[in-house]
Amino acid sequence: MLSLNLAPIRPQVKSDVPFSFETGDLPLMPTSFRITEPIKAEGIFRVSQFDMQMLGRVTGQIQVPCDRCLKPVTFDVDLDIDEKLVYSLDVPNVKKPGEDIGDLEERYWIYDKTDYDFEPLIVDAILQSLPVTIVCQEDCKGLCPKCGQNLNLASCQCETIEIDPRWAKLAQLRDGEVE
Repeated sequence: MLSLNLAPIRPQVKSDVPFSFETGDLPLMPTSFRITEPIKAEGIFRVSQFDMQMLGRVTGQIQVPCDRCLKPVTFDVDLDIDEKLVYSLDVPNVKKPGEDIGDLEERYWIYDKTDYDFEPLIVDAILQSLPVTIVCQEDCKGLCPKCGQNLNLASCQCETIEIDPRWAKLAQLRDGEVE
């Protein structure tokens, strides 16, 4: 848990307050992801009257399975953080006229305790920085859908003819499997 007590930071209006934390464990990350170098976050909280801006950098290294063959792919995490936080009692002061809470949550991370867990914010930033499709190599062949053989390492003996399921009964009739 990347918890930080924000109570002493909130009163420091018009100040830049430094922060730094590190972890080797992010339970909110997908279970197939593995942290191979600790995730570090460093930067400042830029405090204003009703909210604060978190400006900084997140670094580290993670391993993610290839979407095609499941081989581990290493990613260096190196991203900028620029997020706004608001204490729940200050929400009326930052809410725009006619804005509902859902729209406000798109602009702010709302916290209601003095200790704030930054893990969801950090995990969200890391996941958004990853490519949509993760592959170990551009020409990854993936796994055989029938036997599970990694086709990058060896071919398999499975029949590779793909039949549209809507036509499967006709193929069985043709092959004499259906009477």
